[in-house]
Amino acid sequence: MIIMIKRFVDRGRELSWMEDQHSNDRAFLVLYGRRRVGKTELIKIKKG
Repeated sequence: MIIMIKRFVDRGRELSWMEDQHSNDRAFLVLYGRRRVGKTELIKIKKG
Protein backbone atom coordinates (compact mmCIF):
# COMPACT_ATOMS: atom_id res chain seq x y z
CA MET A 1 0.00 0.00 0.00
CA ILE A 2 1.31 3.45 -0.94
CA ILE A 3 0.20 6.48 1.04
CA MET A 4 1.01 9.85 -0.42
CA ILE A 5 1.07 12.92 1.79
CA LYS A 6 0.62 16.18 -0.05
CA ARG A 7 2.67 19.08 1.21
CA PHE A 8 2.79 22.61 0.03
CA VAL A 9 6.11 24.36 0.23
CA ASP A 10 5.96 28.11 0.77
CA ARG A 11 2.15 28.23 0.50
CA GLY A 12 1.42 29.44 4.03
CA ARG A 13 0.66 32.97 2.87
CA GLU A 14 -1.76 31.75 0.19
CA LEU A 15 -3.50 29.32 2.54
CA SER A 16 -4.02 31.94 5.24
CA TRP A 17 -5.33 34.43 2.68
CA MET A 18 -7.80 31.85 1.37
CA GLU A 19 -8.96 31.13 4.93
CA ASP A 20 -9.60 34.85 5.48
CA GLN A 21 -11.55 35.09 2.24
CA HIS A 22 -13.51 31.94 3.04
CA SER A 23 -14.71 33.44 6.32
CA ASN A 24 -16.37 36.26 4.33
CA ASP A 25 -19.80 35.03 3.16
CA ARG A 26 -19.76 37.27 0.08
CA ALA A 27 -16.29 36.39 -1.16
CA PHE A 28 -15.72 35.33 -4.76
CA LEU A 29 -12.33 33.80 -5.39
CA VAL A 30 -10.69 33.55 -8.81
CA LEU A 31 -7.58 31.43 -8.79
CA TYR A 32 -5.31 31.64 -11.82
CA GLY A 33 -1.68 31.15 -12.68
CA ARG A 34 0.78 29.09 -14.62
CA ARG A 35 0.16 25.46 -15.43
CA ARG A 36 1.17 22.73 -12.99
CA VAL A 37 1.85 24.89 -9.94
CA GLY A 38 -0.79 23.34 -7.65
CA LYS A 39 -3.90 25.49 -8.07
CA THR A 40 -6.30 22.55 -8.09
CA GLU A 41 -4.65 20.86 -5.13
CA LEU A 42 -4.81 24.11 -3.19
CA ILE A 43 -8.57 24.28 -3.80
CA LYS A 44 -9.04 20.62 -2.89
CA ILE A 45 -7.40 21.20 0.50
CA LYS A 46 -9.70 24.15 1.22
CA LYS A 47 -12.83 22.17 0.25
CA GLY A 48 -11.95 19.10 2.29
